[in-house]
Amino acid sequence: MKSFSHILIISGKSECSDVIRKIAERRLDKSNVFRVGEPAEGLSILNKIGVVDTEIPICIFLSNEMEQSKVKDFLNLLDKDYPDASRGRVVLVNSRLRLNSIMKFAVSDAVGQFINCPVLSIEVESVLKPNGAAMGMIA
Repeated sequence: MKSFSHILIISGKSECSDVIRKIAERRLDKSNVFRVGEPAEGLSILNKIGVVDTEIPICIFLSNEMEQSKVKDFLNLLDKDYPDASRGRVVLVNSRLRLNSIMKFAVSDAVGQFINCPVLSIEVESVLKPNGAAMGMIA
């Protein structure tokens, strides 16, 4: 697996997203780490950096702290419209759902892994490591 050149965090301001952002900024230039509060804003970022048209390696941390329908719609859009660019690139960040609810999202081809809050630095490092856990498989 290639290392990531861009990291997108779709989450409200929280301790979990702060940990992810700090680790991401240690690995990449700050200008390549984006945090937005809503999936629609995330799609705008993906369009802006050209991920939807090319093979730019990106990791998307997607929190479930927003409406489940928005999370599901975002994942469906990635699967339908950008299957090659997004396959296995999403890491679900779970702060409040039970495992059976998370699995509804995990069936998306875009989802590669999930981690629970509170997020440990080592979990984020293992996701971002060039030879880390394989994306495309649920941990």
